Amino acid sequence: MKKNRFNFDKKILEMLDNLDLIPKTQTDPLPGVGGRLFIITKSQQNYFKQICDTLALVPEEEVNTYSKKEKLFWSWIWNNAERVLSNCVVYERK
Repeated sequence: MKKNRFNFDKKILEMLDNLDLIPKTQTDPLPGVGGRLFIITKSQQNYFKQICDTLALVPEEEVNTYSKKEKLFWSWIWNNAERVLSNCVVYERK
């Protein structure tokens, strides 16, 4: 399988393939927010958005040429990128 078909940063793909590599807040970090949030940088946030946007533009005809394993991999990466973006706090150094 071509894991880097889209030339995404290898380290970012590793993070999205294994969400345990992304730091998280303590449980219940904000009032009304249960659980834990992913801690990412602004540049990571932008890159995750780029991954989602890129994968959203892949035509179905092209996806149908991928192996079952590759379809699953890219679906997993896209889903995890959206999950992180929906459940994160953005950390910026001053």
